[in-house]
Amino acid sequence: MGAAPMTTCPLCAHDGSAVELEGLSGVDGVVRLLRCGDCGLRFIDPPPPRDRPHEIAITRVDAASALGREGTWLSQRMSGAVTALALHQKRRAQLGWLRRAGVRAGDRLLDVGSGSGAFVAAARARGVRAEGLEPAGAQSVDHRGPVPQGTIHPGTIHPGTVLDVDFPEDAFDAITLWSVLEHEPAPRETLAKLAKWLRPGGVLLLEVPDAGSRIARALGRHWPALEPREHACHYDQRTLTRALEAAGLQDVRVHAGSTVAWRQHGSELMLGLASRHRETLAPFWAIESRSAALRAGVLTAFGVGAAVERALGESRLIAVARGAGRSHAGITSSRAGE
Repeated sequence: MGAAPMTTCPLCAHDGSAVELEGLSGVDGVVRLLRCGDCGLRFIDPPPPRDRPHEIAITRVDAASALGREGTWLSQRMSGAVTALALHQKRRAQLGWLRRAGVRAGDRLLDVGSGSGAFVAAARARGVRAEGLEPAGAQSVDHRGPVPQGTIHPGTIHPGTVLDVDFPEDAFDAITLWSVLEHEPAPRETLAKLAKWLRPGGVLLLEVPDAGSRIARALGRHWPALEPREHACHYDQRTLTRALEAAGLQDVRVHAGSTVAWRQHGSELMLGLASRHRETLAPFWAIESRSAALRAGVLTAFGVGAAVERALGESRLIAVARGAGRSHAGITSSRAGE
């Protein structure tokens, strides 16, 4: 059973949203993208189920993965090598953000939507007391990245969602959400709870697709990060900043950037362009492969996707915020009481 339709904004509770896109393919049928008339949040109506595992491998739509699934033995070997490199680049970028945010060895960290626990393992290897939270537990997630033996200990990955579990207030020095918040259909409640778990002065780091990016605007319904079967909410710099501040966090800074390797970005972009301009690219579509991902991968391999993205700019946001007091109860519509 799918979720019930809604028009009330899940972030500010404003009851007045405009339809931005219709006829999207959801988990249980056709859905639409709404935009709040007050805070500007874009959200899927009805939202996808919230018990789906958050972390999918970095190269889920990567051209090399498509080659590996559908190609020859050689292409499969190439796919594995590129996947490992992309995962390494992603973990390195994530750990770099931790370091710049002041997270040190001995700090307690919660990674929300931890998937198989690969990031948790990488953080623990650097002395951080990291643990994860994953809806279905680490074992159920299809993650193609290697997790070092002995680094994921019993109890390190907690099953459940933010709204399902409870930790003491001020329990963590750092909380991370890498490509997770867009999956949450109840962002107001989720962020408020995370703010309570974060100690005053602790750091919250998160990454989401940028719904206000030039890439998103150019591709519209063909924007790969739209993903109406998985992503419940979409943020731009304004809505993400407002959401974090209203949750009680302070010193909020939202950057245009990404921890995702360029190869995934290029593949996602080419998938969107290929879908939007299917008729224009009809001769190219006549080549032997039936896979849109594989065709996009050919273009990506020649650097077309990366070149277009460099011209259009970043397509994701990274936010850094600090734990504060407990005075905020959550975001409310600026039109409440009108």
